[in-house]
Amino acid sequence: AARTALAAKRWDAAEAELDACLDTDSEDWLAHDLLGDVAQARGDQRLAASHRARAVSANARDINLQKKFLQTAGGQKYSTHDADIEAAMAICLANEAIASLAGADPLWVWTLRQRPGFDALFQKVSNPRFFQPRKNPFYACPDLRPLLDSYFQQGVRKILICWLQFETFLTFLRAFLLDQYFAAQPRLSTDEQRVLAVTLALYCFRTDYIFHITPSEQRQLALLQEMVAKGTADARALAVLACYQPLHTLPNRAAVAALLRATPDLQPLAAQLQAYEALQSGMARIECLFPVQDETSRKVQAQYEDFPYPRWTHLEDFANPLLPAESQHLAKAGKSLLIAGCGTGLQPCLMARQFPYSKILAIDLTAASLAYAQSQAQALGFTNITFRQADILALDQYNETFDYVSCFGVLHHMADPELGWQKLMTRLKPEGLMEIGLYSRHARRVVTTGRARIAQLKIPPTPEGMRAFRRKSRQLFYPRDYATLTNWFDYFSLNMYRDLLFHAHEDHFDIPRIQRALDKLGLVFAGFKLPEATLAAYRERFPDDSALLNLAHWQAFEAAQPDSFGACYRFLCRRA
Repeated sequence: AARTALAAKRWDAAEAELDACLDTDSEDWLAHDLLGDVAQARGDQRLAASHRARAVSANARDINLQKKFLQTAGGQKYSTHDADIEAAMAICLANEAIASLAGADPLWVWTLRQRPGFDALFQKVSNPRFFQPRKNPFYACPDLRPLLDSYFQQGVRKILICWLQFETFLTFLRAFLLDQYFAAQPRLSTDEQRVLAVTLALYCFRTDYIFHITPSEQRQLALLQEMVAKGTADARALAVLACYQPLHTLPNRAAVAALLRATPDLQPLAAQLQAYEALQSGMARIECLFPVQDETSRKVQAQYEDFPYPRWTHLEDFANPLLPAESQHLAKAGKSLLIAGCGTGLQPCLMARQFPYSKILAIDLTAASLAYAQSQAQALGFTNITFRQADILALDQYNETFDYVSCFGVLHHMADPELGWQKLMTRLKPEGLMEIGLYSRHARRVVTTGRARIAQLKIPPTPEGMRAFRRKSRQLFYPRDYATLTNWFDYFSLNMYRDLLFHAHEDHFDIPRIQRALDKLGLVFAGFKLPEATLAAYRERFPDDSALLNLAHWQAFEAAQPDSFGACYRFLCRRA
């Protein structure tokens, strides 16, 4: 009866039926799950999260319940303790099948701060008055036990925390662990240091070592590197060193790998080395369709050889919303797809999941990105994707044509984006559909300001240069612009930060430029991909454009709301 009421959107009737179920059994996980659906339909996210939390606790083995809970509660902040929410989060953290909790950092941080002793420790270390203390603020903390809490350690191992104050806390923790290694009377035992160092090393690897390093740390780090090079370092030293650099950069990699394998606590770090070796092997197997000859393309290629982007791990963390025109166009089995500029393979894998009977060619400039992509596709069991190294500018030399061509986030990194777009046209079947993604000049205005500052100060795109610029950014940007930058996910990982502000080449579009390119190429606009809330706002302002295809109206809409496109236009087009 409750399901029938839910299907008919009779929320009150559904709620009454489900409440009756809970009167009989307060731990009825299905009733809590469905009540979460009711609350979400009514727009009450907090109540929905509470019901989903209780469903997770009542049926801790159901991973789908955990994913629904994370989707509902992950972005919420709790200023008071909620035992149900914390218990459900702990179950998700402990579940090895959920290796990533993307977007759940607000929930985890705010529940962590309610746990005994942690907030006092956090405030003592990360308070702004301690940003440049004479001595690491952890030495002033009488109780370090919250660092050994599994809830803290599992969260750091699984979640990217997009909050500068928490980054400050972890930065001081890393420096503290390095200092503890050399301390005559350490505050932490050898085992505690090793376990904490592994936890933090996993986080630092995930962020590509974006944390600031002080001169004092540099001196201690040099001693540690010397010990490892001489073979006199123990497992704890390797764990601490892994907080500062990837272990595959060490010259004695084989000896390091052997020591890691022999120490159970360090197995996650051993897995990093294995992944690196697999990537190198995979690069050698990538076939090249056409050599990269364009100068700008070579610069972009070199950037991504150093920083494959993004280094995604779990496909379920991502969605690939399609417009009805795409779904209808690709629904028939046997369709051919070209993903031009596939990077590390996220988009082709998403398309392979949605259209398993399609044939996908995914190309990119960079062998490292393609090797990562191919490894991920194989691990996920996709057999309908072919990865090849090629430059879009050489596509007119390729004979095959495609039902669907996608080029998202690529053309604006070319010296002549319109020329690259024209090359893509040569591979599109007459009745084909094309997806294009281009940076918005309006939405990227803060990035443009940042890139101008970088050019003015002549900051090199090295890890040291990027970390130094990032540290000075509060003084270099207007407060509103700085707040915008630090609200982006990309700000908290070095490879993504480079893509955001230090890219080898970047161009921008606006809607008139898109219209001119469409006219020149003989294409017609077939719709923007945007959140429903944005589309609803557009419909309210332009009710006469029921098809949502009037680019002049969209230009006026963006002028009034410059961030409407989330920094990037993403749209469909087809031959006129």
